[in-house]
Amino acid sequence: MQDPSREPKLRVGDTFETKKLQIHSKNLLDILRAIIEFSAENYIGKGHAADSGLFYYPYADLHFHHQELIDYKSSTTALRMKHSSEFNSECDEHIDVLSEYLSTQSVSKYLKNIEAKSKYQRPTIPWIGVWVLFKPGIDVYVRENDGSLNAYVIDRLDSGGPSGHFGGDATSYKIIAWNLSFDGQNIWRRAKIINIAIYDNEEEIMRLPVFPARCFDDTDDGFLRKALIERGKKYFQYCKTPSYLDFTGTGLGRDARKYKQSRVVVDHSRRPWIDERLNPQRFIATGQIDDSMHTFKYDDYDKIDPKNTKVLSEHQYFLMSSHMFGYNLNDRHWDLLDVDGLEEPVIAKGAIDYLVMKESKKDVIKAIATVYTDTSDTTNRFRADFVRNKGEGQIILLHGPPGTGKTLTAEAIAEYTRRPLLSITGADLGDDPSDMEQVLLETFRKANDWDAIILLDEADIYLQQRSTDSLERNSVVTVFLRALEYFQGIFFLTTNRVGQFDEAIMSRIHVSIGYDELDDNARNKIWDNLFHKLEDSYGGSQRVYEYGAYGYATESEDVKKLQWNGREIRNAFQTAVALAVFEAKEAKKTEGSDTDPIFPKLTKSHLKEVVGMSSAFRKYMTATHMGVGESDRAYKAGNRNDNISG
Repeated sequence: MQDPSREPKLRVGDTFETKKLQIHSKNLLDILRAIIEFSAENYIGKGHAADSGLFYYPYADLHFHHQELIDYKSSTTALRMKHSSEFNSECDEHIDVLSEYLSTQSVSKYLKNIEAKSKYQRPTIPWIGVWVLFKPGIDVYVRENDGSLNAYVIDRLDSGGPSGHFGGDATSYKIIAWNLSFDGQNIWRRAKIINIAIYDNEEEIMRLPVFPARCFDDTDDGFLRKALIERGKKYFQYCKTPSYLDFTGTGLGRDARKYKQSRVVVDHSRRPWIDERLNPQRFIATGQIDDSMHTFKYDDYDKIDPKNTKVLSEHQYFLMSSHMFGYNLNDRHWDLLDVDGLEEPVIAKGAIDYLVMKESKKDVIKAIATVYTDTSDTTNRFRADFVRNKGEGQIILLHGPPGTGKTLTAEAIAEYTRRPLLSITGADLGDDPSDMEQVLLETFRKANDWDAIILLDEADIYLQQRSTDSLERNSVVTVFLRALEYFQGIFFLTTNRVGQFDEAIMSRIHVSIGYDELDDNARNKIWDNLFHKLEDSYGGSQRVYEYGAYGYATESEDVKKLQWNGREIRNAFQTAVALAVFEAKEAKKTEGSDTDPIFPKLTKSHLKEVVGMSSAFRKYMTATHMGVGESDRAYKAGNRNDNISG
């Protein structure tokens, strides 16, 4: 025997009775138009239901505002006071008639049942009554694909449910909700569609894909609401101007990249969502709001100009989108980033102090970088060119043997000036002159918009001497010459083959800094910096290397004979530390305490193992080149002369 208390199972297409209610009282309709701020009947395409007086079952507007009608009878509000006593007397009678009718409807009893259930810690609701949760204009939480909750406002129930005005057939609920999103110029309300499929029996309200915010706020003392308000403040701040930030989290691009304190620039003005890889619809509402809806309450939620608006209301912050578009400076691509993962960058301003180079050269670079990145005072910049906007950039050439600190210099200057570093590589530029010019100009525009520094590593590939037998190479050089002429920022070029540069390029370089091959003292400074960094990363008050390891690195003849450059020293040190970390992890497993923090200890044996491998490879490479070292090969090829100090 079937339990009569169980809700009947529903399937798509099940037919329901269609009912209509026509209200003829002009007085009652006048009051309904005043109190129904957001009509639930708009979705039938006939505007505000009170305009026609025709309401469709289940009479959502009337049930949503039933209590307000009752309250009107005993109120002393401006709405009641503006009408005559005759009007109010007649209207009160009609309210009583309508109220009595609504009270006899199963929907009214059903609403009372829902209200009683909402007092439970985890209230439930059958599918047939889901519509009562979504009164237009209320705050809701929408559950995203990753399970997170974001705030929206109900616009309307667009279709679905057992309502007769959808042709009498049961269909999944289609709910339209909106939040706030930035388009690069203004913040607008943007709509999103949420579907609630037909289900049997009852479902916990907070397990639905969308549910009233008050249900959840009551369970967590408003913690989520406060967190979303704080996130919204960050979002709004990042809308004001391109923002240089650190990001930790997972991007929403197709490859779902994971980031850990990656440097990004958040900038919607460049409209990165045009790139379909980013698939913004997953977390960003992009639909338009229906203009037929009465929106005067939210008039100030559209066309918000962040640059000319100091603060917003807490409710506006609450509704801000969860994700923003950011340009990853390391990988040089756009991605969709969670605002919660964006933080002010941790700047290593002291990184420049670890550069192993003459202090006089370091001072020159610091001076140029400081003057030409100070956007608050451009009056002290001397402009040597007589043509406006021409030659206002600073092209700095860093040349010398590999691993002497050229790239590190550009990175350290970017940290010193707190500026983004835009790196350009061969993969970005390609080999077609017209495409290359577009990439260069776009990079220059980004640098100008973001106050960024540009770095072109291994610039000799593109700036070699022109010749009569290579028109393509000549075109490439010409493109660079034309682009550099009007560049207005700081542009670092690095090369270990400066002898191959075209003379016209050399004439456009403002400062040329040469890097000498490292001597033993310079190498020891690099070792010293790395050992200190190891202590900062792992040690604190706990020493993480043997004294013998430091002595071996700085004094051993085996190490000195290798004549490592800076990059080779760094790589060797990283490998030795990896060996130490591996040993520490294995020891933790043996002890059964692999959840405790790991404190690796770098030993002489770790370094000796790396040195041994490197020595064997160095001998092999020297034999391959018939005993001629890299420096001598570079000299014979006309690339550079390491015997002359830069």
